[in-house]
Amino acid sequence: MRYPYFFPFGFFFFVFFIFLIARFAFFPWGWGYRSGRWHHRDEAGEILRERYARGEITKDQFEQMSKDLEQHH
Repeated sequence: MRYPYFFPFGFFFFVFFIFLIARFAFFPWGWGYRSGRWHHRDEAGEILRERYARGEITKDQFEQMSKDLEQHH
């Protein structure tokens, strides 16, 4: 006697396959954690360098703020 769809495991494979399709349809970026721990960006440092490049802050202010940022990271 033949069992349809590789009974009893066929149903579980089907559900797993549907889960994979839905997962990659809604979350195509990967499994990584995206809140900043794994993909850390130094946004404050970038902003500080941009402000210094535009001339909004002096060299002394830039160096002091850079030290402050290093201490808090």
